[in-house]
Amino acid sequence: MATPRAKKQPVIPRSKPAAAPAKRKLPAALERRARALHDAAQARLVEQGREAIALIRARREAIADDYFDVGHALITLKNTAVALALGYDDVATMLRAELDLSVDTAHKLIELATRVDRSLLRELQQERAAAILALVDATPADDTVEDLLRAPFALPDRSGVLDLRTAPIAAIKSAARAIRQLHAPAAKRSEGFTTTPAERKAFAALVAPVTKRASLRGVATFKLVASRGEHGPLVESRIPLRDFERVTALLHQRR
Repeated sequence: MATPRAKKQPVIPRSKPAAAPAKRKLPAALERRARALHDAAQARLVEQGREAIALIRARREAIADDYFDVGHALITLKNTAVALALGYDDVATMLRAELDLSVDTAHKLIELATRVDRSLLRELQQERAAAILALVDATPADDTVEDLLRAPFALPDRSGVLDLRTAPIAAIKSAARAIRQLHAPAAKRSEGFTTTPAERKAFAALVAPVTKRASLRGVATFKLVASRGEHGPLVESRIPLRDFERVTALLHQRR
């Protein structure tokens, strides 16, 4: 007996999707109005952005001035006699109680104020200036922040150079760390018994306005002396009385 064939299902043709309606063009007047509104909104955003940038730049300069002034005020507070007069046993206790500052933080602020010119601190800002100072202290040469800013800084591994004004701060810190490791002494110094390269550079920068004057060279003398006291190394000076006022004015000219 023959098996009946299965009936073929009728093929239903698929309907094509309906074409999207053509986008109607705005009337010319509406198009001009939309463009004008967009341009006005963009102009407002530009204005708001420029105002915010100007405000931040002005406030950053004020912050740099504040760091500079705080650093110089801390020089006064590093005097143990001041701490004792205020009723504290030492400078560290006074700084913690009165300002919630550690001696190390106070030292860094003083370094900024005494080793970086006020106008340069405004330009660089505190974090970049501190990073460049660390780089100055790491290099074996007797250089300053201004010296390093005169040309791109060659990295110790000869992999390239850094523009210290624009390079990432992390890259500057990394370069300083690499140089310190490269020149690290075999033995660790006894704290307070010898002066560090950073202390010697800070001392040289402070007395440079006097020692570079031909008329005072050899007349006014300064010596950095290591100390075990909490205040760090001392400065001994011999200045003729007649030149004293001129020497003190020169020592303060970086302010």
